[in-house]
Amino acid sequence: MDTIVVDSVEEAIERMYGLPTVTLVHDVFERAAQLQAEALGRPELPMAVFPQGPPEQTDAEVDRLANLAFERILARLAGA
Repeated sequence: MDTIVVDSVEEAIERMYGLPTVTLVHDVFERAAQLQAEALGRPELPMAVFPQGPPEQTDAEVDRLANLAFERILARLAGA
């Protein structure tokens, strides 16, 4: 499976046609991302929401958040 990184909800919607996509969203931006997806006519846009975390994080915290994001991405790609 090819992986493509995009920078916005709008670009993710464009990529939905032909490639599986999941938009990564920090929890503090979840509502804004959902509103943008709805405004662009794609309320079902797959999103993996994960906590933003504190500004200064330990390596262990970064690893934990990365693993959490990865699990959520896989779940969304699998249709969960």
